[in-house]
Amino acid sequence: MNSAKKNEGKYFYYLFMVFLVLVCTFRYRVGGDSLHYHDIFDSYPYFSELSSYDFKNSQYNFGWIIFNAVIKSICDSFYFFQFVHALIINTTIFYFIKKYAINKFLTIIFYLFFNFLYFNMEVLRESLAVSFFLLSIPYLLNKKWLAYYLLCILAYSFHSSALILFVLPLFAIEMKMKYQISILVLLTLLINFIPIGDLISNYLGFLSITQVASRNYLNLEINFIGILAQILKIIPILFIYIIYKRKKLNHEFAIFVMPYLVLGILSAFIPGVYRFLNYLTIPILIFAVDLFYFLLRRKHKYIFSYYKIAGSLCILILMQLQYFTRDMTKFSQVNSVFFNIYTPYHSILDEKKDPIREKIFYNSMNIDN
Repeated sequence: MNSAKKNEGKYFYYLFMVFLVLVCTFRYRVGGDSLHYHDIFDSYPYFSELSSYDFKNSQYNFGWIIFNAVIKSICDSFYFFQFVHALIINTTIFYFIKKYAINKFLTIIFYLFFNFLYFNMEVLRESLAVSFFLLSIPYLLNKKWLAYYLLCILAYSFHSSALILFVLPLFAIEMKMKYQISILVLLTLLINFIPIGDLISNYLGFLSITQVASRNYLNLEINFIGILAQILKIIPILFIYIIYKRKKLNHEFAIFVMPYLVLGILSAFIPGVYRFLNYLTIPILIFAVDLFYFLLRRKHKYIFSYYKIAGSLCILILMQLQYFTRDMTKFSQVNSVFFNIYTPYHSILDEKKDPIREKIFYNSMNIDN
């Protein structure tokens, strides 16, 4: 598929990026996991204290600890952390989308709706790992394995879920699909059911990972509605991929569709596997939006395929709306939905806590505050 001119509207494009960075920087206790990271920021060491820090028994990966230590040594403020974090995440994603997407503005709109809040206000550690993976993709596509794996190691140093990145090259080389799927399923089961983190920690002490992560996820209740909701998020991508194959189109991110589908199906039955999808969500987003835009511009020729793609994207939008509006009343003790994690927006200028947001997060996570 041919790409549009990459430099059209670039000033407005990056101006919008700056706006999003500022929204993240000036937020005060907005988001879910952000509250926890705000609470524990003071517990991190300064850079000068790293030599005596107990990395082996740390709850978090060493890259995350070093990252926070550097930030604290420059400016001992969680607000500065929010700025640096948002700058890294959004600069990387905006650059990546501009480099690969046919229509960068349309893709950014989808990013804003599906991923912006999650990456910037929830999975703060993992979103940094995702950023390193996005930077590694050009090396993956060009089969420059040393540079790719170095960035994967850097991603792993921030979040242990990045282990999945070490097998993704299997999808970039010629290997029968059944072998690719088998290896991916086997690795997923190993990561989720064998205490790999403890093994690594024993042999490579400074590479300690979050010991409780996968085991905590395995304790989550699996229910039929949750399985159905996850499957409904995967089926539209399958439909889009089928249309892509039938039209014999060419897209460099098509190699990520099969691992995304396999991991998506596994995540419906194995809690925690959905975290692996975070690494593929931006490439898959670009793949789906590119195909939609390509068919939109040729709607007269591919009318039925266009409506099928549009319908698939509508299903994804509806599923995201369902995610935002799911009931949180049992956690807040008042009428509330999940989107109350993000609204109302309070800034660091007034430092006002929202009681509903605080109750939803701490009660849902069983964290004492």
